[in-house]
Amino acid sequence: MRPMLPEAIATVAEKQGITPTIVPTYAGDRAAVMRAISIERTRIARQGWLLRGITQTHTRLVYGIVKETVEQDIKKVTLDHLDCLEWDKEVSNGSYIAGTHAFAQDTDQFYQDLRGKIVGADWTDTLTAYLTNTCYAQPMREDGRVYWVPPQAVDLIDKLQTFLDVIGIAVVACRVETNQRTVIQQAATETLAEQLAHLQ
Repeated sequence: MRPMLPEAIATVAEKQGITPTIVPTYAGDRAAVMRAISIERTRIARQGWLLRGITQTHTRLVYGIVKETVEQDIKKVTLDHLDCLEWDKEVSNGSYIAGTHAFAQDTDQFYQDLRGKIVGADWTDTLTAYLTNTCYAQPMREDGRVYWVPPQAVDLIDKLQTFLDVIGIAVVACRVETNQRTVIQQAATETLAEQLAHLQ
């Protein structure tokens, strides 16, 4: 899903008749910085660049921008520290990532795109709560990726699916006819087998 502001998600929820409690809470600026750093770290790794943590507190993050050079013939790895990127909650309320290097500026751009917004990773708790509380869903797997929903809640699942389609999250809803109980029994047996294996 694309990052979205909580208010935009709430507007979509209202249009779809979904309770606004489904809107996840923003994870905070520090989490957004860490996500931006993770994106940039992955992007530049293929080019032999690294982002190495120097200072990591709740209000301040400093990462070194490091060039990694591998010399296979002499079995040597050289790390050259070129610059830093820095986020400080006490400076401008943490509204930007500072640094003169292009990678620091790229990371800041990712941060600006993520700041104040909800991303896919923020949805787990609210979706689980919505399924189990509002839709009376019962988890059929320990990891919570498969749920059984009673027939009287199918309309709620349809609404949820339409809402999540707009948000950009895929949900697969499978309807099982009452005469196809073997499918449910098989899923329950597999879940039980997983739990027994885990206990062993």
